[in-house]
Amino acid sequence: MLGIIILIVVLLAIFITLAEKVFEGTNYYKNNFTETDKLKGTEKVDYVNMGSTFAYYSIDYSVVGEKGLNLALCPQSLESDFKMLKHFEDRYNQEATVFIIISDLAFAKKRYTEAKTNEKYYKVLKASEIEGYNIFKAIRAKYFPVLYSWKNFLRFHWDVKPNNEFELRVNENDREAVEADAYTRCQSWMKEFRLSNLTDAYQGELYKDTFSYTGGIVRDMIKWCVERGFKPVLVNLPVSSEMESNFSKEFLDRFYYDHIREAGNVPFIDLQSKSQLSDYLLYLDSCRANKAGREIITRVLLREAGKTG
Repeated sequence: MLGIIILIVVLLAIFITLAEKVFEGTNYYKNNFTETDKLKGTEKVDYVNMGSTFAYYSIDYSVVGEKGLNLALCPQSLESDFKMLKHFEDRYNQEATVFIIISDLAFAKKRYTEAKTNEKYYKVLKASEIEGYNIFKAIRAKYFPVLYSWKNFLRFHWDVKPNNEFELRVNENDREAVEADAYTRCQSWMKEFRLSNLTDAYQGELYKDTFSYTGGIVRDMIKWCVERGFKPVLVNLPVSSEMESNFSKEFLDRFYYDHIREAGNVPFIDLQSKSQLSDYLLYLDSCRANKAGREIITRVLLREAGKTG
């Protein structure tokens, strides 16, 4: 009886291992489980950035021939930014520039709690760096993503189309479609952050505790960088004018710029204020840069960083 059980276990292990190899060849796997592949390697870098979805699509140091590491994932909180920054410390050259990229609503988000969002860190961080670490989730995330759903086994025969948007150099939408995308995204953010609009600054009172927490994380990141001889630079990335027009100046001051000013005496590069970077043709939609936009934004960011001394 024991021999039969052992045989079944061995055969099951072989089946799952082979299934995983097949699954990794599918477009579905490449579209959904390769986000952290860019972090592999040991090469030392002169530039590093954290950030969320905007930074993931906006920064590519290779286009300007610089050695850099983009730690941004989609999405990523400031709390996770700091964990990622510390985890990859051994890859930063002395006096490396650290771009602390913060989007307009990031100060209002303590952390993401969705399993799909957080389990990607099992492929990157150590067990001690992951709150609520679970060995079974870690094994599935790192070695057997095919086990995330029984539907993954069906994708061996019924796959999805490849996602090539990261290589697109154009915005395939017209201005009206970009405006519609901006509206839809803003509605989603308003629901996520329990906001009635993106114009009334008084809503910041709902987030006083969160602002205190996230502002403290940013100040801790800056201190961490300075203590190790790295150069911290705060950055706000651009979006299309169609997206930017949904936010009032008063709202952005309360939810964003007030906390940037409180972060300390460090350089701040506000690329969102540069009108030449707000052309929707530089984006995939209303806010995620396409390949052409990524090249321009990266060049402008490094040029502006050079001005900071």
